[in-house]
Amino acid sequence: MGAKKDTRIVESIVLLGVVNGFLYSLKFNPVNAFMSEVASGVSSLIRDLSPSSLAGILLLLLQLLPAILLIISVIYVFRLGGATAITAVGFGFGCGYFILSSLIIGLICLAIGLILGLYSVKSQKLPLRKR
Repeated sequence: MGAKKDTRIVESIVLLGVVNGFLYSLKFNPVNAFMSEVASGVSSLIRDLSPSSLAGILLLLLQLLPAILLIISVIYVFRLGGATAITAVGFGFGCGYFILSSLIIGLICLAIGLILGLYSVKSQKLPLRKR
């Protein structure tokens, strides 16, 4: 994977951290709202189509899906940029969380997160060139 593409991926994930922090500061969790609707629809469908033991296992996997996706995304970001990229996502989350209460702190967190995201990918993937 090219370093430019890695940079875009890490920066996109940092900006998704901003969105998650913003929604968290509003006390709204879109994953819970979406997953509750999906779980109720899928549970009725599963009860109609499969035996009860399989239905329980499928519902458990459906409820664990957000946690599984979170673990996969953390591992992916860590493989792209190491601990620095994880820290960048944390600063992105902090930006979204503080943007309503303190604009200055939110913008500082955003700048730090974006700089760390760029640095993490470039330090891991790009060769050092002396000119």
